[in-house]
Amino acid sequence: MARVKGKRRGRRGARIRVLVLLAMALLAAIFTGVWLLLLPYKTMDSVQAEQDALMDGILLAAQTGAGGATSTEAIQLGGTVNDGTAGKAGGTLEETSVKTGGYGVLTIDKIGLKMPVVPGSGEEQLKTAAGWVAQTASVGNIGNAVIAGHRQYAYGRQFNRLDELEKGDIIQYQSAEGGIYRFSVFDSCVIEPSDQSVFDQPADRAILTLYTCTPVQTATHRLIVRAELIR
Repeated sequence: MARVKGKRRGRRGARIRVLVLLAMALLAAIFTGVWLLLLPYKTMDSVQAEQDALMDGILLAAQTGAGGATSTEAIQLGGTVNDGTAGKAGGTLEETSVKTGGYGVLTIDKIGLKMPVVPGSGEEQLKTAAGWVAQTASVGNIGNAVIAGHRQYAYGRQFNRLDELEKGDIIQYQSAEGGIYRFSVFDSCVIEPSDQSVFDQPADRAILTLYTCTPVQTATHRLIVRAELIR
């Protein structure tokens, strides 16, 4: 009888150990799942912090370009960027001899967008900012200034809500030199990736073109929004 009871206790102990191991594995799986769910948000928060720092530098440059810190020094306070002209990505402003031209802050109140703009539209620039295509006109000048941006999956991030803009909506751009330009949307359309008309340069008016991928998930086409300078 004692031997039978011992066997029963042994089996019960083994079941308890198995249940404990299963519970530990379940908790580990839950923890891993939660971590994986939160990781994109952590990454987006990091990108947002970089964007905010860069915008602070650009706005500081607009305020202090005439005295105190130079415009390039002010922008450098905001973070490290690459203008697309250097042989290596991620160089500092001093390393790439970047001028302030092409740096600015893009604001579209209707879609809750406020983000920095840097020269160049490569992957390095578009991670944390919108990118002014340097072969196009400077923002606010006669011609067509093209600014590219990522169509992030997360609602409201970067150019995610660009498709909500309609005729008459206002886009504002503040340059690192201190100029503030307001544009009124007059056209929004979807084009093929090979369509180069987005870069056409008019000779008689100042146009701003915002350029991104669409649809959000598949990115088979390009969404463009055109706006004309109103002041």
